[in-house]
Amino acid sequence: MHERRDDPAAALRRPLWWAALATLLINDHLLKGAGLLPGWLTGKLSDVAGMLVAPALAASLIPLRRNGMRAAAFGAVALLFALIKLSPEARDALVSAAALVGLRWRIVVDPTDLVALAALPVGWSLTRPASGRRVALQRTAMALGGVACMATSQPDPVAVEGYEAQVFIANNVGRRVELGIRFSDATVDCAAAQLSPGTVIGRALFQDELVRVGLDPRETFPLDPAAVREALARAGVTVAPPAPAGRCGVVLITGEAMSETVILWPLSLPRRTVDPRDPGESLQNVGRVSLTEEGGLRRARALSSELSVQPLALSSTHCERRGSSYSWSDRVPPRAVTLRDLAEVPGGCVELTLVDDVGATDAWFLCAPRDAVPFSPGDRITFTVTNALSGKGIELRSDRARLSVWRDVGIQPGASPPDLGAPVDTGTLCTGHRDPCGAFTLPRTVRVGSEAAVTPGEGPIALSPTRTAYFGRAEHVLATRGTCDPSLRALGIVVDYTVTTRGL
Repeated sequence: MHERRDDPAAALRRPLWWAALATLLINDHLLKGAGLLPGWLTGKLSDVAGMLVAPALAASLIPLRRNGMRAAAFGAVALLFALIKLSPEARDALVSAAALVGLRWRIVVDPTDLVALAALPVGWSLTRPASGRRVALQRTAMALGGVACMATSQPDPVAVEGYEAQVFIANNVGRRVELGIRFSDATVDCAAAQLSPGTVIGRALFQDELVRVGLDPRETFPLDPAAVREALARAGVTVAPPAPAGRCGVVLITGEAMSETVILWPLSLPRRTVDPRDPGESLQNVGRVSLTEEGGLRRARALSSELSVQPLALSSTHCERRGSSYSWSDRVPPRAVTLRDLAEVPGGCVELTLVDDVGATDAWFLCAPRDAVPFSPGDRITFTVTNALSGKGIELRSDRARLSVWRDVGIQPGASPPDLGAPVDTGTLCTGHRDPCGAFTLPRTVRVGSEAAVTPGEGPIALSPTRTAYFGRAEHVLATRGTCDPSLRALGIVVDYTVTTRGL
C-alpha cells in the first residue's frame, strides 16, 4: 500500500478555510468598533476564525512531511495563543517583538478567549491531502492569510492628538495596561451615589458593550462618553455611548489585576483640553483619575474632590424589599355598577365581580390588601381615576364607604400626600436593595402624623376612628434606568398606599 503524498497546503484550497479568512478580514476591518455587534462577539469571532486560519497557514509554510510535524505546527500556534491570552508578560513580549518590525499590536489578555481552541480539530481536518495543486491560489491564500493574522490585533483606539474631556484616566502603573470602559444611561441620585458609588451603582446599570483601550506608561484617555466618541473617531473607530441621564455621569472600568470600578462625576464639570501623552499634572488634577499598582493589584484613584471612584460592591443584594406595589385593572367602569361578589385571588389581589345596568358581568382586579376593601355584595360602586402630579390614584365609592388607592407617589419628608391628611416621615429599614434591573433602593419604614412607624406590607395605620391606611411599599430610589419596572423609574422616596373611609 502506498501512502498518499503529503499536501501541507491542502487547507488553503478548501472553502471553509477561505470562509474563516473572510470572516477574519471582515470582522477586524469592518465590524470591530462599528457598533453593529457587541464587542465581546467580534472579539470571539476573530479568535475562532484565527484558530482556523493561522495553524493551517503555519503548516503550509513549512514542508512538513509527517503528521507529527504538522501537529507540532498546530501546537506551536495554540501554545502561543494560550500564552498571550493568559500571561501579560508573554503578551508584552509579543507586542514588543512586533514593534521591532513596525507592527503596533493590541492584544487583550482574556482567558475566556481560549474557547477558540475548540476550533483546532476543525482546522486540522482541513489539512488532509486534497486533489489539485493550484499554485496561484495557494500563494494568494498565504498572502491574504498573513495579512489577516497580522491585522487581527489592531492599533489602540487612542487619539494621537489632544482631546477635550471632563474626566480622563492616566496610566501611572509604569508599564502598558489595557482597560475596558462600559457606559450607562442610568439616572442616579448624584448626592447619594457620590458617598458610595460602588454600592448605589451596580453592574446591571451598564451596557454590555465594552470599549477596550491600551495605554502606554503615562498615557491618558478620556472617560466621559462625548470625549470617548470624539477621541475614537480620530482613530477611525465609531462608537455610540449613551449620553448621561440626570446631573452626573458614570462609567465602569475594568482591567487586569483590578476590580470593576465605578467612576462618577457631576456633568457641570468643565471640559478641558488634555494631551494624551500628559498624565495630567498640568491640569492641577481636575477631572483626573490615576491608575496605580501596589502589591500586584491595580486601583483607580480620584485626584480631585469632584470625582468619586470606588470598586463595585461584592454583594448585589444587601437586603430584601418589603411589601408590594399596588395596582388595578386598566379598564375602569365608566358608570356606576353593582358589586355581585368579591374574592381574594393569588398574588395578593382581590377580584370584584361587577354587574352593569343591562346585566353584563365583568371582573375587575385590585392588587391591595383585602381588609382595605370596605364593600359588600349588593353595593352600588362608582370608579374615579385621579392622575395627580405626585402619583396615580383611583377612588371606589359607595353610599356608605370610600376606598382610595395610590401608587408611585413621590413624597418629601414632612409633606402630606393625597388623602392621608397628615405629614409622612420615613425611616431607613435596611442598607439597600439591588433590583435585577439594576435599580438601587433603600426600603423605608413609614410614620403618619404621630402614629408609630410601620413596615410596608404590615398592619393598618389608624388615621381616625373611621379612616385607616395601608402602605404597600415605601422606598427611596437612588439609581435606576429605563428598562426597570415603571414603579422604579423615578428617583426619590416613593410610596404606595390605600385610605379606607367607613360610615359616610
